[in-house]
Amino acid sequence: PTPKELRRFGLVLALTVIAVFVGLLPWLFGHGMPRWPWPVAAALSALAAFGPRLLAPVHRGWMVIGHALGWVNSRIVLTAIFFLMIMPIGLVLRLFGKNPIAREPDADATSYRIASTDNHGKRMERPF
Repeated sequence: PTPKELRRFGLVLALTVIAVFVGLLPWLFGHGMPRWPWPVAAALSALAAFGPRLLAPVHRGWMVIGHALGWVNSRIVLTAIFFLMIMPIGLVLRLFGKNPIAREPDADATSYRIASTDNHGKRMERPF
């Protein structure tokens, strides 16, 4: 990553530490505000401003964690979408006897192609 990207990463990470550990967690759990996030955020901000290259290992580790979490989350989200949306729609269509693909196995068929009936020239002049 470039120094500009590392600088932005350091500042965003510093703001995230403050927002999560000083704002969000004490508000959610009713605890007092801790003091330790302030020096951590100050150190991250100083590194971002004066030595962004020193944040490269932190950035690399953060990206490894981010990629792993993204891999897991995408599987969870896609599985949830399949089981909560796609599968119920398929079951309802099957229950009512609908087949949107409209293909049934036919041993005698040479092709499953369905010829188009709408092929006049006006359609191509203004397709929408």
